[in-house]
Amino acid sequence: AQDKVSCMIKLFAMCVFSAMVLTCLLKKMSCCGCPILSSVKVGVLVGLWAYVPNVIWAHYPLDYTVLGIIDSVLAFTLAGFAISKCLCLKGPCMTGCAPDDKKGSCH
Repeated sequence: AQDKVSCMIKLFAMCVFSAMVLTCLLKKMSCCGCPILSSVKVGVLVGLWAYVPNVIWAHYPLDYTVLGIIDSVLAFTLAGFAISKCLCLKGPCMTGCAPDDKKGSCH
């Protein structure tokens, strides 16, 4: 029972750390476009970094790897959406319009 508790505490700490890193990245990239698209890119990178080595070195099944990558992408996308809403970040995907090349704002 103690091993489960310590494992859950470690996983919770990792989730909090991931949310803090994503928040910092979204704050830095808020002027560069869509915060949700940035979250998707981070989720893809994290998923590939976390699951592809298991396929290569430990010979994990491909369906496990693909599902893990999809899980990472969904988790970071939903977290990015929630964080961008809490931080009131604006981007072309949040306002529903494309940025104007000359002014840098929506039409």
